[in-house]
Amino acid sequence: MLICTEYIKLWGEEHYLELHTGKYSDGGPALIVLGDDGPFGRLSVNLPKYMDLLGEDEFFVKTWSENEAWYPIFWKYFEFTGKTVPVGFADAQIWKLKKEAL
Repeated sequence: MLICTEYIKLWGEEHYLELHTGKYSDGGPALIVLGDDGPFGRLSVNLPKYMDLLGEDEFFVKTWSENEAWYPIFWKYFEFTGKTVPVGFADAQIWKLKKEAL
C-alpha cells in the first residue's frame, strides 16, 4: 500500500520517493522506499525475534547507517512509540503509522 510520496535532495541530487507498506518473507511488516529508478531502500528492519512487541500498524524502523540521511522525511506519517529494540550496535525504533496516513 502506498503511504506517501516525497521529494528530497540528497548527495547533490533531487530524488522522488514513494513509501509503501509490505511484508517480509516471514510475514513481518515492512516499509519499502521506491525511488526514481526502482528500489531506494528500506525504512524498516525485520526482527522476527521481537514481533510480539509490535502493535497494530507498528514497524521496526532503521534510523542508522545509510538511512540516517533520509529517514526523517517520513516522521510526519508516524508516531514514535517510545519503544526500542537492540540491534547489534544500534537500536531499532518502533514507529506507529498515524491513522490520517492510512
